[in-house]
Amino acid sequence: MKYIKEQPKPVEKIEINEKNIKLRVILLIISFSVLIGSIVFIFIGLNKKDKGWNEIKAMPQTEYSCADDFVFRYNLGTSDISAKLEEKLICGEYTKSIEYIYKLVNKYKEYEGINNLYYINNKFAIIDNCN
Repeated sequence: MKYIKEQPKPVEKIEINEKNIKLRVILLIISFSVLIGSIVFIFIGLNKKDKGWNEIKAMPQTEYSCADDFVFRYNLGTSDISAKLEEKLICGEYTKSIEYIYKLVNKYKEYEGINNLYYINNKFAIIDNCN
């Protein structure tokens, strides 16, 4: 198959209309303002927390957690602070509680300052062996 060398099409020069430059700049600024306003509105809408009964999820930072075993629901928005801030504060306390409960009911390891099931089992096992 042979390629035929074709002459390029003649170039047409198009002149840009330079009328109403101020109007174009104003429309460009308004367009960007609407775009930025829309993005801000969407961002705020996605981060807004609904008031009412919501499930609070624990965010454990250690391996000591039994968060999968419990479901905690809380009525957000009943206090003077925002529902999002209230959820954040409650989530922190719930995470601490879940980690403490895990340490409390762990029967395989002893933790300092906590008399958990491991401590109780070993203490009573020693008492039973003495009798």
